[in-house]
Amino acid sequence: MLIKKFPYRAEIDGLRALAVIVVVLGHSGLACRGGFIGVDVFFVISGFLITSLVWKDIERDRFQILTFWERRARRIAPAVYVLTFATLIAGWLILLPNDLKELGDSAAALSVFMANMYFWHEINYFTGNAELIPLLHTWSLAVEEQFYFIAPLVLVGIAARPRYRCRKVLLSVLGFAFFASLFLSLYTIRNSPSATFYFLPTRAWELLLGGLIAFSPSPRRLKTPKVLRELLSFGGIGFIFAAAFLYRPEMQFPGLAALHPCLGTAMFIWSDMREEDESLTLTGGIMRWRPLVFVGLISYSWYLWHWPFLAYARYLEVEPRTTAEIVGLVAAGFGCAVLSWRYVERPFRKQSLGTTRNRMFVWASVGLLAILLLGIVYSAGDGWASRVPGNIEKFSKAEHEMSFIED
Repeated sequence: MLIKKFPYRAEIDGLRALAVIVVVLGHSGLACRGGFIGVDVFFVISGFLITSLVWKDIERDRFQILTFWERRARRIAPAVYVLTFATLIAGWLILLPNDLKELGDSAAALSVFMANMYFWHEINYFTGNAELIPLLHTWSLAVEEQFYFIAPLVLVGIAARPRYRCRKVLLSVLGFAFFASLFLSLYTIRNSPSATFYFLPTRAWELLLGGLIAFSPSPRRLKTPKVLRELLSFGGIGFIFAAAFLYRPEMQFPGLAALHPCLGTAMFIWSDMREEDESLTLTGGIMRWRPLVFVGLISYSWYLWHWPFLAYARYLEVEPRTTAEIVGLVAAGFGCAVLSWRYVERPFRKQSLGTTRNRMFVWASVGLLAILLLGIVYSAGDGWASRVPGNIEKFSKAEHEMSFIED
């Protein structure tokens, strides 16, 4: 067995907390101008966890693709559905017709797991207008969802022949895919930076890096000295902090720049892979601090909720908001995240809602269909200009006229 067991690792929730904190601080403008690297940290964590969990079930001959997708649906769907419906309702009340139409388009793309492709076509993530797009952050969910459709099938294909169920083959296949994706990312970053940012083929290496860590020999197997484990754990967190504080939105990204936070994440995860009789590294112990772990537990919901608050606030502002107002928006997003985790995420994951697989798939399908239809309604109605007074409707239409733009 390559993966004997997969116990809960609280320090990884602490790592999630670090990732979401730098994302929120970066997006809010409070600190960490390079906070966008938090998404890359999430990608490596997801690759590690998903690969580990899938292979553990394969080794025990109990892996079922429907069970896997049920787990993913329980983990991802309910919270993002609630967030999307809330965002669509707020958009009806706030947005000009043209912008409401675009919100409908992005919601429809989200519902078919193609948000990253939609935003690649529509917006550069690092431009000023991107800060006004309420569902822009869902591009990263689409990348992960696309990976979840492909990775399990690849692992099942490898495991179909018993002689391939070995560390050497798995590391070779994942390593080849890792380097192919990384080289593609480096090749396309100059001529197609937006596509490189949003596409799975140029982002897959980050998730595959997590998979490589999952199948790598543990520190004990390699007889790694404790002091080296300590250095790798501390250095990994240091890489993440350095990128968060030193990177800038105007730099070329992902490309080589993404290696630093991703390698830092991999270093931290690997250095605390241990047997029951082994101790955590000092940094790993710090990352298990209970308040930090709690933030990690709600990190998914906080990631979902923080952005629409900031986007709508920027959309409505006449003058730049004060630091106190921005902190209030961040706190509001955090509060919604706690409620989402407690009353949406946990009930579905613990199966007190969607108690069976069939019921869960019904919930998920109905939610997707409802978002798709509502998005189509928003788009087909051209943003429903009848919602707003006539003079505002004229302004909205004129926004995209060349004479208006030149004036």
